Amino acid sequence: MRLFPVGVDTAKELIYARLKIGEPGPGYCHFPAHYDDEYFRQLTAEQIVTRFSKGYRKREWKKIRARNEALDCRVSALAAYALLNANINQIANRIAMKREAVEPKPEPVSPARRIRRAKQQNWVNGWR
Repeated sequence: MRLFPVGVDTAKELIYARLKIGEPGPGYCHFPAHYDDEYFRQLTAEQIVTRFSKGYRKREWKKIRARNEALDCRVSALAAYALLNANINQIANRIAMKREAVEPKPEPVSPARRIRRAKQQNWVNGWR
C-alpha cells in the first residue's frame, strides 16, 4: 500500500478560506440543497488556536463540537483531488465539446420491425 502525506492544517485553512467566498466563481464551495444544518456544524466544528510551547508560538486546530466528520471528509476529498492532479480546464473543454457535438439521428424503423420488437419485449426483457 502506498501512503501519501496530507497537509491537514493547510487543507483545513484552504477549506475555511473557501467557505468565506460568497459569490460563485473560482474557489466557491457548492453544496447540495438537501444538506442539513448538522452537516455545516460538522464542517465548521474546528477552529485554529494559537498556544505557546517552550516560548514558541504553535497553531493547532481544536474541536469546538463533538462531531467533525464532514470536515474530515472534505479534507480527504481535497487531498484525493490534489493527488489526482486533474486538469480541470481540459475536462471542462472536453465536456463542452461533447455537448456541442451533434448526435446522429436514429434510423427510421419500419412498422414491421417495430411490431417484431414489441413482441420480443415482455416483462423481463423490458427491464433496463
